[in-house]
Amino acid sequence: IMTTIATCQGPNCTGDGSSFTIRDLEDLAYGLATVQTIGCLGHCNRGPNISVSETAGGRGKVTNKVNKFSKCVELLENAIPGFTLDDVQKKVGKLKYNARRDDNPAERKRLVDEAMSALDKNPKAAEQHPELLAQVLTLRARESLKASPKDAYRDIMKAVELCPNWAYAKVTLSQALDACNMPHKALVAMNEAIKIGNGIDKNQMKRAVTRLERRKEEVPEDAEPPAMDDNAEEVQAKSTKKPKAKSKKKAKEAAKAPEPPPAPVAEEDYTEIKDWDIIDVKQLNHDCISMKLKCPGKLLKEKFTDECWHVDLVADIGETFEEVKRSYTPASSLQEMMQGHLELMIKIYDTGKLTSHLKTLKAGDKVLVTIPHWTLEPNDYAGGMVMIAGGSAVTIALQACQAVLARTKSEVHLFLCNKTAEDVLYQDRLEEMLKANASFHVTHCLSQGQPPASAGAQRAKWHSGRLQESLIEAVPKELKAVISGPRSLCRWAYDTLLAHGRQDDQINCLDDLPEAAEETVTPQVE
Repeated sequence: IMTTIATCQGPNCTGDGSSFTIRDLEDLAYGLATVQTIGCLGHCNRGPNISVSETAGGRGKVTNKVNKFSKCVELLENAIPGFTLDDVQKKVGKLKYNARRDDNPAERKRLVDEAMSALDKNPKAAEQHPELLAQVLTLRARESLKASPKDAYRDIMKAVELCPNWAYAKVTLSQALDACNMPHKALVAMNEAIKIGNGIDKNQMKRAVTRLERRKEEVPEDAEPPAMDDNAEEVQAKSTKKPKAKSKKKAKEAAKAPEPPPAPVAEEDYTEIKDWDIIDVKQLNHDCISMKLKCPGKLLKEKFTDECWHVDLVADIGETFEEVKRSYTPASSLQEMMQGHLELMIKIYDTGKLTSHLKTLKAGDKVLVTIPHWTLEPNDYAGGMVMIAGGSAVTIALQACQAVLARTKSEVHLFLCNKTAEDVLYQDRLEEMLKANASFHVTHCLSQGQPPASAGAQRAKWHSGRLQESLIEAVPKELKAVISGPRSLCRWAYDTLLAHGRQDDQINCLDDLPEAAEETVTPQVE
C-alpha cells in the first residue's frame, strides 16, 4: 500500500500556497506515494498543512508550514522509506518550485527554460526520469496556454505520452484544447482527469466540466479541427466557424414550435459552488466596492442555520489558470442568501490576485460562490465578547456582534480599526445596533485624520490614533475575545490581550496569525 499524502485545501492553506504545494509534492513523489487534496485539517494559520497516512482518504500525522522546497523534501524523506533525490531531480525540482510562485511571467519563463536546459544537458537523467521531463513540459505548456495554445498543445501531448495516467497532465491538456476552442475534446480530457483522480481537486474539475458542457454548445463538434498541424491562429479560426444555417422551412418550423418549459433543478445538478449573476457593483470608498449577486435554483442540500458564516469566491486567474479562493462575510443575511440574493463588501488590493480580477467585473458578469461555511459559534460568547476588527472585517464584526447580542445581556465591545473616517463602513447599521442594545459599545480607532463631523451625534466613540493598550485594558477581563483583520493587527491584538490577563483559549483569531517574530510595535490597518 502506497503512503497517502494529502494537502489541505482550506481557505487559509490555499492562501498560503497549498495549490502549489500539491504540485511540488506530487512531482517529487511521483510513483512513490498517492498525493491527494483534503478539506481543512484544522491547523489554520500554520499552513500549508500536509497529512501523511497509510490509509487512502484518511487523516494522519499533520505537518505544518510546508512552505519551502527543503521542507517538501524533508516531509517526503520522513513519509516514504528510502526516498531520495539525485542532483538533477533536486535542481529541476527547485526550479519548478520557484517558477510556480513567481508573479513575473518573464522570470517564470526563465526558470522553466533553465529546468528544460538542465534536462537537455543530462539526457540520461531525462531517460531515467521520464516523469521529470513530463513535469517540465506541463509547466511550460501552462505558461503558453493563452499566448500560444498550439505550443502548449504540443508540449502537453508529449507529457501525456510520457505519463498517460497523470491526472494533472490531462487537466492541462483539457485547458490547451479549450484555449484552441475545442471544448468537445477538452471535455473528454477533463473527464479522463477526474477518472484518474489523484493530485487534483475533483470539485474544481467538475466545475470545469460544467463550463465545458456549456462551451460545447457554442462550438459544434464537426467544426473542431481534427488535428493541431495548423498554426494557432488557423486552429482558432477553424474552431470558431459558424455552423451551416438551417433551411428557411426548418427555421419557420422552429419559430412556430412552442418553447419548452424551463427544466426543474435536478438533484444531480446540485453543486457546492455555483455561478452567481452580478446585478450591481457600487464603489463604497476609495478601495472598497459593494457587489450584489443573484442565483436561481437550489443552493443547499440541507438546511444551514449557523448565524456566523461566510462564503468563498473562486476564480481561475492568470495565464496558468491558477484557482484562487478567498473568504468573504456577506453584508446581507442568511435568509437573503437562501432566497438567492447576496451582497458582498470587497476591499480591492492592488497586488491581490483575486481582487485584481473582481474589480474588473460588472453587472451581467458571473462569479463563482460556494455554499455558506461556519465561522464561529456565538453561544461560546454568552458571557460577553470583545472584538477587535480591522478595515474590511467590519462585516464579520456586524455578524458576530449581532449574533452574540441576541443571546446575552452581557457586555459586547467592538473596536474597529481604520485609517481614516472615510474608510469606516456601515456606520448606520452600527448605530442601529447601539440604539437597540444598551450593553453594546463601539469604538472607532483612526490611525490617520480626524473623526467625521457627525461623530458628536453618534453613540459610537471615536479615537484619534491607533488602538492602544489602555483601551483594551479598560474592558472586563472575563470577556472572551475575537480578532479579525490584517496580520499585523491580529498579532498585536493577540499579544496585547494575553498581556492583559486573557488566556490563549479565550482568544479566537479568525485570520492568519503571524509568528511572534513578525510582530509589529503598533497595530497596522491596510
